[in-house]
Amino acid sequence: MASKILSGKFALVKRILCYVVVFLCGAAAMGLEILGVRLIQPYSGASLHVWGSVISIFLGGICTGSFLGGALADRRPQKNLLSAILLIPSLMLLLSPVYARKFCEIVYSMDMDSRNSAMVMAGLLFFIPSVIAGAGIPFVLKLMNLDQSNIGSGAGRLYAFSTVGSIVGTLFTSFYLVGEIGVGGGMMISGAIFLSASILCRLL
Repeated sequence: MASKILSGKFALVKRILCYVVVFLCGAAAMGLEILGVRLIQPYSGASLHVWGSVISIFLGGICTGSFLGGALADRRPQKNLLSAILLIPSLMLLLSPVYARKFCEIVYSMDMDSRNSAMVMAGLLFFIPSVIAGAGIPFVLKLMNLDQSNIGSGAGRLYAFSTVGSIVGTLFTSFYLVGEIGVGGGMMISGAIFLSASILCRLL
């Protein structure tokens, strides 16, 4: 009896951690999208094509990550692997003050059309983090090891928590983060959020 209670509590804690991981990934990704627009605008102008470029790169990355993350989770459903994968955007963003503006300056110096330069900047800086953010949900869903009878509701909850995280990340970044610590500091915060998600994966 005691073992069943303990097992039930462990399963509940694991489910909560899964929701927190996808929440953090959603918050980091959408916050980074806002920061990406602010980073690129000085080089490509405050026009609609900057928003279009950044949004397209993020959607393409999330699409790619969902596809590849699901395939990888089926082959190697290991929490330590997901943890290691989430370290990639964490390190990229924590180190971004060293290279992000330099990349933008190099692309700007190529004298491209502003629409093309915005797309190239966004792709160089944000495609990989968005791919990994997209891989989170299918990977976590696999790790939850749900029964066929409730896999639909489980997937729905994961997407809901991820979307709530995206809303929180968007509002926090646009209302507070950019004004208080700037784009560079905000990108480091996004890196720290990915790092937190990576650490929590070890506990799943």
